[in-house]
Amino acid sequence: MAKTVCYIQENNYDTRNDLAAAYQEISEKFATARKTLRATEDRIKELNEQIHYVGQYMANKSVYMDFLNARNKKKFREEHRTELELYETGVKYIKENLNSTVPSLKGLKAERNELLIMKDAQYDTYRYFQEYQKELYTVSRNVDTILGKDRIQHRSKTREIEL
Repeated sequence: MAKTVCYIQENNYDTRNDLAAAYQEISEKFATARKTLRATEDRIKELNEQIHYVGQYMANKSVYMDFLNARNKKKFREEHRTELELYETGVKYIKENLNSTVPSLKGLKAERNELLIMKDAQYDTYRYFQEYQKELYTVSRNVDTILGKDRIQHRSKTREIEL
């Protein structure tokens, strides 16, 4: 309880409403940080998928070109079935998700690396707000206990039950 009183004095919370307002503000910042972090993680996941399929397309493009130039296409397809299927899967993904334009792997990987760095910074911010919110919650609960707010609420609930 003494730590709570010191904390309140050090941070200049004059009233219970000031403390509640600070808790509300930090909760909103925490929610925003969480949404931003999730959006970045979703974009990284999307980029990883794009890197996978574009890489698959690029790696097997030469085999597909050889297939187009082969005299015996049936035999060539049997010998290179896996590579051709991977190529076709890559082409299908590109057509459906990237509007038939093939981005460069280098560009995709560079964007992903930037986002990974950004994600680390966003995670640090997220953790800061999370810990600060928890700290303010604990202080708020301690203030309620000191002021006897919990006991008053408990008494009023008990009276409502008795009536």
